[in-house]
Amino acid sequence: MKKILAIALALMMLLSFAACGGDKGGDTTAAPDADTTEAAPADSTEAAESTDAADSTEAASEDASADIDLSGVDFSKVDLTVEDLDAMEKFQNELSEGKWTDKVVKIKGYDSYFNHHSIMIKDADGAGHGVAYELVGSDEYPEEKTEITITGVVKTEGWTSTIYVPADQLVVG
Repeated sequence: MKKILAIALALMMLLSFAACGGDKGGDTTAAPDADTTEAAPADSTEAAESTDAADSTEAASEDASADIDLSGVDFSKVDLTVEDLDAMEKFQNELSEGKWTDKVVKIKGYDSYFNHHSIMIKDADGAGHGVAYELVGSDEYPEEKTEITITGVVKTEGWTSTIYVPADQLVVG
């Protein structure tokens, strides 16, 4: 019994590392807790390099969403709605299996930013899960920690999944 539990835990850890892997800005990861802050660079050279890296990530992100054509998608026909933490965990697990690729999903949560925008859902204890999203046709994202509802199309490349959301399918509040 202990061996089975150990193997199951090892597989869960492996899958969590794989889900967070990738070198693109659109990977699926949970953002850090709100209490976590990034240390400021020690000197102006590091600050400039840090800004350049952020600009590159944003430019790559904009390029990716520019290639996405959502013109034929009927956003009134939602394949999955995610509104709580259990549903988000299940959705994340199924993303790794490719189940929701090219499907329309609707998620209610809050915006979070750490290398890319994510929609997050947290429980009462502050534990949370999220998935990356990118706006298509706009670069006006809501402020971090704003409650939002998005409806978009899931695109998966390797272990990286991103929800592409037309600007009119992002609802604040």
